[in-house]
Amino acid sequence: MGDLGASLCTDCAVQTFTDATAQASCKGCPNGYLAVTEGSASCQMCVAGRAGATCAKCLTGQYRASGIALEDPTVCLVCPAGWHQDNEGQASCLPCSPGSFNGQESQPSCTDCETGKMAAVPKSIVCSDCLVGRHQNIVGQASCLPCIPGKAINVESSVECDVCAKDTYSASTTATSCDVCAIGRTTLDATGSTSCTICAAGTFGVGCKNCITGQYRPGGDDGSTDATKCIACPAGYHQSSEGQASCLPCAPGTANDNTSQALCTECELGTFAKLSKSLNCAKCIEGFHQNTVGQASCLPCVPGKANNILGKVECDFCLKDTFTASTIETSCTTCDIGRTTDGATGATNCQICAAGRFGKDCDKCAVGQYRKGGDDGTTDATKCVNCPTGFHQDTTGQASVSVWFFLEYFLLYTCYNSLQLSITKSFLFFLYFNFLFGIVVFSSQFFFQNQNPTVSLTYIYDYLNNITMFLIKPSLFFFVVFTLLSGFCQ
Repeated sequence: MGDLGASLCTDCAVQTFTDATAQASCKGCPNGYLAVTEGSASCQMCVAGRAGATCAKCLTGQYRASGIALEDPTVCLVCPAGWHQDNEGQASCLPCSPGSFNGQESQPSCTDCETGKMAAVPKSIVCSDCLVGRHQNIVGQASCLPCIPGKAINVESSVECDVCAKDTYSASTTATSCDVCAIGRTTLDATGSTSCTICAAGTFGVGCKNCITGQYRPGGDDGSTDATKCIACPAGYHQSSEGQASCLPCAPGTANDNTSQALCTECELGTFAKLSKSLNCAKCIEGFHQNTVGQASCLPCVPGKANNILGKVECDFCLKDTFTASTIETSCTTCDIGRTTDGATGATNCQICAAGRFGKDCDKCAVGQYRKGGDDGTTDATKCVNCPTGFHQDTTGQASVSVWFFLEYFLLYTCYNSLQLSITKSFLFFLYFNFLFGIVVFSSQFFFQNQNPTVSLTYIYDYLNNITMFLIKPSLFFFVVFTLLSGFCQ
């Protein structure tokens, strides 16, 4: 208002007021109050979010509530820990949201939790570490993540869970460690496994190592096999490769009487194994032989050979004058008397003695005896026959008697007397006759009566000997006789 005596009152200025009449001056608004217009009769408390003499806005990180009589309008309050206010002139603070925190007052904002930490509730003043078995790889999170199967962690505040190593596993979440596979089980070289599988066929034990040669292990996870160890191959079987699910039977011609063998042994000479899975090789029986190793059977002795001993490599040749005519013979048969193998061994039959020969060793018939050839049953090869009366034989080993004396004398006498030939011409005529007739007679005897076509030194000798007998000796003999008789007849 104005002084006394003034004609008019004056309006109180802004931020001043008068609450009574007849006032000489206006009063200033107290701290925390504000008169925003001139001529105010009172001051108003600063609105929410403002404080002080000028009702200035509260700063960030501060606040002042509105309309509360007990609240001091002169100052703004700071946001407590766990709260924040990022705007000026605010009537309240905001709580830190889950995943963030604030450990100090008057903060304009909250801080996101680091990786490996979390804030599960609002107004958090600190972030909590992720527990073992859990992790968090993203900032500002309200919770930690459990380690999934195949992973584990036993350290707090972990950003990531560790992957289970080879031959370890975890089957559940929040695992703090990976379990080692039981002996005989594996993760097949994989990491991060949720379970272990039984070792594959042919492998066993820790790390599922290969079974060694001579051993095996079948597959399957039905509990029927023990994956902690391999099984020895039984006798009659073998396995030459590592890591196998089964053993192989010994093939025919091989055998094995021990366990855990990589290879079967080939049957030796003179032995055989007919069947597979054989434990031992058997000796060839009598009448058989085997000259090659690793055979499933023995070979029969062929005709001309025999064997009476077990386990022979070769059958024996039949000796001279013995023979076998069929296979699988255990001994050779001696030739009958009057038959021979002509000095050969390994014969399949015996030949009858050649003409002029007889007996056990086919000896020559003696002088004065003979034996015809042939094997038709008409002659007895066990003996020679004596020359009949009027015949003779002065050479051993002959097939017939000699009739030259009578024949030549008759022809010579006839030629000399009837044909009136000279002594010389008659002799030449009979010499020629002897040659032709001797060739025909002896050749027919040699080739038709002899049943053995083999020409040996013995036969060649007999042939030459007979030529001498038929040609030279008779001719000389009868030349002398004829000369004497010619003189006597005259």
